[in-house]
Formats: sequence, structure tokens, C-alpha cells
Amino acid sequence: MFQYNTPSRWVEGYYNNLTQQVRNSFDQKGFAGENEILVDIYYPESQTTGAADIAVASNGNISGGFSGTSAISNGRLVTNVDDEFQTFFPAPNLGFLVGVIHDSDTQYMNVLVKKQGIPAGSELAGNWSVVGYSTPAKLQETFYSNNSQSNRIGADDQDFAQQGEQLVDLNYSEAPEVFSATLTFSSGGSVSGDESGSFVINGTSGEISLAISGDNTYPLMATPNRELLMGVFQDELVQDFNVLVKQGSNPTLSEVAGSWRVCVFTAPTQIMKNGALLDAYLSGDYNARHLAMRISTDGSASVGGEAATVSVSGPSVNLNVDGQTYSLKPTISRDIMAGVFTDGNEQELIILVREPRLDVELSSTNLNITWGGMANALLQSSDNLSSWDDEGTLTPNGTVSKSTSGGTVKFYRVVAPAQ
Repeated sequence: MFQYNTPSRWVEGYYNNLTQQVRNSFDQKGFAGENEILVDIYYPESQTTGAADIAVASNGNISGGFSGTSAISNGRLVTNVDDEFQTFFPAPNLGFLVGVIHDSDTQYMNVLVKKQGIPAGSELAGNWSVVGYSTPAKLQETFYSNNSQSNRIGADDQDFAQQGEQLVDLNYSEAPEVFSATLTFSSGGSVSGDESGSFVINGTSGEISLAISGDNTYPLMATPNRELLMGVFQDELVQDFNVLVKQGSNPTLSEVAGSWRVCVFTAPTQIMKNGALLDAYLSGDYNARHLAMRISTDGSASVGGEAATVSVSGPSVNLNVDGQTYSLKPTISRDIMAGVFTDGNEQELIILVREPRLDVELSSTNLNITWGGMANALLQSSDNLSSWDDEGTLTPNGTVSKSTSGGTVKFYRVVAPAQ
């Protein structure tokens, strides 16, 4: 399990010179009142980006790095850990689930990747699209001492003004950033492309250590079919969420048409402040949410009820919503897409999973059944809801037409293929 965490707000402390009391404000767009000065800004909770091994038993019990329970609801995994519920949206063929949480103080993007065997270098060889998302690990404050006439620079955001000190500057420990790149892995462990480096596979855990020359070493895990690598990284200054999508043939519109669940993780990119630091605020908002998306084969789309369009260009699927274009990288199976976006004020990490949705449309005397889920799913029919007959396998985003003539009642359902 990978957990990527940021705060969802900050707290501002204002000192009143008359009352000698501190007022805490949870509104980042608030400002000092009469006789008040800004003395502190801090995050209400520390950040806990990291990874853990967990096990989900057939009865739903969760053990390992986290303990709790889980259940399947409407094809989704709902977990309860420490009385906090979360819904995960699955890509069953890839052994992958993703979900987001946003509350008053913090927000998470959580990803589950099924561990299955130890990947070989030959399985990882090929071209990979890299989607990177980076946020600061903390705030850094600068306090000016009226007593020593000097600055105390780089104090942690959990620190606060001492007697005779005034908050005069505030910065991120590292600037937020999104980035995209293409890397080529060789079966022998070398890495080339937009960056050079190497990778090493742990023969016990299956973890892949990606070392980029002149940079850090990033831990990654592979999905069972080896077409997606994912991992999180954190040090004292920065935290990263890295997604690597293996490139195959370029996607087509018909391959990505269907129903999707979009998980979006948003963070502001800039701290806005005046020279005397009478006030500070963020350039955007923290947010984590999920939306339903439907893509038609003609490129029209709907995202959270808002009209959109989709086009393909090389290895990318381009989603245009409200004048903004989001470049997404689809997996070879077309079950997951990932991308990043920034407009200078906010940045977004976007992960989409295909949802197994059945669309039914009556056209003249035919019932057109379009399947948006896994490959080889089985379409069945029944006259009585007791016994079911096989109608054949379904192709993802394929349409099967059934005649409605004859005046008989037919029920249809889709089941997973027999193992």
C-alpha cells in the first residue's frame, strides 16, 4: 500500500498586543485584526507519506502495516481502518486499487498494488512514460529577533515565535512540481532517455530501486502484469509520488471509450505574501476528490457531469475540460490512465481506472449492450432469473445487439469469466 499525504489547510496565529493573547485562524485567507500581528503559520497535522505491506483476507480482514476490515460494495473495496472508511476503485486485471480522502486537516491518495512474484529485468525492459508529482515536506519560517537584531532562518513550521521574535518570512521546504518524462529500461538494469540511471530488483520483496544519476533513489513496485510501476518517496524537504506507465502501441479513441473513475489530488503551488508579512495565503486550494467520467467513441465525454472532449496524440490521451487540456498516459491494457497538470496556482495528480459498467440502449427492434469492463467477461441471459444461459464473451467497449422481437421477456447480466 502506498499513501501520499498533504495537509488540506494551514493554521495562522495572530498575537494581540493589547490582550497578549494568540488567536488561531483556520481560514488561510483570513488576516490580522486590530492590534494583531501574524506570529506563526503551521500545518495542523504532520505528513505521513510512505509505504506498507498489508494483507486482505478472504473474509475482509486487513492485517500488516494497517489493521482493519473491508468489504466489497458495488464492485468497489470499502475499508475501515481506525474507524475511517475509504472507497477504493479497482482495476482487477492489473491488481491495482486507488482511492482518495479529504478531511478538514489532511488529505490522502492511497494506492494498493498486488504483490505477485518477483519481476525480472526482461519484464521491465522497454519504454516507460513517467508521471511525477512533488510537494514540500513542510513549511519553513524565518523569525526576526528584536533583541538580537537578526533572523532565525529555516525554522520548522512546528516551531513558533519566541519572546521578542516576529515572523517575517515563510517558504516551502521545496517548491511543488509536476513533471513528465520518458525512460527506457534495459533487461540488464540500465536506464536511459530523458534521464540516465539504473534499477535494481530486490529478490526477496520485489521492490525496484530506480536510481537517477545526480538525484535520489526511488522505490517502486510493479503490478502483476508489469505494465505499471508506482512508488512514493519522502525526505526532510520533499515528497514524491511517481507513476511509470509502460508504453505499447499508441492508443485509439475506441480503446479508451467507456466508463472511468477519476481520482484527483490537488495542492497549491505558491505562497502569496506581502513584504512585511502582515498576511500570507496560498495561491490555490488543497483538494482530493473522485469523479465519474464517460468517453464516447466519437471523442465526446462527460466528467463529473461537465461536458468534455477527448483526443489521442501518440502515446497520450488528451482530455479537454473547460478550456484546460490534461495529458494522460494509458496502460497497455487501457485499464488505467495517469497524468499531472498545473496552471501555476494549483497542481493536480490524476489517476483513472476503468469501471465495469454496462450500458443498454434500445434502437428500433434491437437491444444494444455495451460493456465497459474487463476482457472476456461473460454475457448471460435468463427468462426467469433462476437459470442462466451463456450468450458469449464480451470485448471491452464492444457492443452486442439482441433482437427484441417476439414479445418475450429477457434478463441479461455480466459475470466474471470462469477460472
